[in-house]
Amino acid sequence: MNEQKYGTLLVFLGGICWGFSGVCGEFIFLKKGLNADILVSLRLFFAGIIMLLFCKVRAIKINLNIFKHHLLKLLVFAFFGILMCQYTYFYGIELSNAAIATVIQYTAPIFIILIVCIEQKRFPDIFEIIALICVFLGAILLSTNGDFTKLVISTKALIICFLSSIGAVCYALLPRKLNDIYNPLPVLGLAMLIAGICFCIYNKIWQFSFHFDLELFLALAGVIVVGTAMAFGFFMTGLQKIGAAKASIISSNEPLAAAIIGYLWLKTSLLTLQIIGFALIMLGILLTMLKKEKN
Repeated sequence: MNEQKYGTLLVFLGGICWGFSGVCGEFIFLKKGLNADILVSLRLFFAGIIMLLFCKVRAIKINLNIFKHHLLKLLVFAFFGILMCQYTYFYGIELSNAAIATVIQYTAPIFIILIVCIEQKRFPDIFEIIALICVFLGAILLSTNGDFTKLVISTKALIICFLSSIGAVCYALLPRKLNDIYNPLPVLGLAMLIAGICFCIYNKIWQFSFHFDLELFLALAGVIVVGTAMAFGFFMTGLQKIGAAKASIISSNEPLAAAIIGYLWLKTSLLTLQIIGFALIMLGILLTMLKKEKN
């Protein structure tokens, strides 16, 4: 297998891992009685440790000077990037399901387009307008199934899911200056660990009691290990082989993976017009990614 095919396969597997972790979160909410507060606290704490261990194994330098020179930027990224993105995503899954929460969060590039247009003081071009229309119509169909008098998912779920998209924008934009100075992986690991420790303390996680069994252990491993170490490992390795533009397009298989795995495992399904809405949002995402590759 040549480098391009190998890299494509790795990025594709990374997207599946991320989609699988969302469905594992849905399973935990439905079957094990945990909520997003507990899950996100555990995920961020252990995911941060795993990411830093990954850096050690790969001999990636963890530059602790970041605490001396850029502590405020790291804290802003930890709380308004990592924590906001992760909490609203998993809370969105708790309120709806993994497929809906994932595809709505993946509308983040559309918001980034709008931010860039504002920064550049220009109107969106035809490519961007079509993508925006697809996402807008898709979101309407996904949330109403064509009946505009009522929502198929709750208003709260819809708001939280779109907040997760805003969180994903913050996650992408906030660490830009840090990533120019430090390696992105240690920055991500440190930010996850900081957010995880603070969220564990805030939620007083030691006061929660729940039945810990093999199913819960495996589902948590799916969220923390598969959705973090494996997903980032596959994606970053594939990224080095095929480049950021192609990797971004291929990794957009995550919402589709979440929908298929959710249907096969938890029997979570979308109604007919919701499926069309899902497809429109995916089209808008792909148009955005294709424009990014072209540029």
